[in-house]
Amino acid sequence: SRDKTTKVSSVVSLKLLRSIDQSTETINAVAADALTAISAGNARTLNGFDFKLALAGAEVTGSGNGARPVNNRDQYVRAYEAQPEAVMALAMSGDRKLLAVATRAAEVRVYQTDNRQRKVTIAKAPAPVFAIALNQDGSRLLLGSKSGEVQVYEVTSSKLLKTLIPVPVAASRTAAR
Repeated sequence: SRDKTTKVSSVVSLKLLRSIDQSTETINAVAADALTAISAGNARTLNGFDFKLALAGAEVTGSGNGARPVNNRDQYVRAYEAQPEAVMALAMSGDRKLLAVATRAAEVRVYQTDNRQRKVTIAKAPAPVFAIALNQDGSRLLLGSKSGEVQVYEVTSSKLLKTLIPVPVAASRTAAR
């Protein structure tokens, strides 16, 4: 968020459970599963944290939601390498083995989540990339750029499989007089 924290909320109650203080800059993107969340933004640093530790002691009461900043460094998992530009989007594969990172730079990096090592770099992506997704097993990556293009890549080889061109936008018509 703009206050440089990652917010953890209950999907059921929609209440804020925890505000996690972890960044020196605005957070632009979060990828999460049931166990871990990874967030990043303008600071170009990916930070992950363990929900069990991050949510320890969180209480929700009728008079407030109990949310307070947490600065317990034990909740953080080992960080990933610094990114070349501000992070715009994050995506985790369905099997939670891969994490894709899109920045303002003309590349998308894909990391193995177990050891935080870069698996592949998709070079010459149409920057900036604003949206990314990985399929269940992480074999395919979809990205959406500012131009409106959607591209599909085979992750292991970084091969571009398909480009979908956006529907052309008709020029605005002058109002009838």
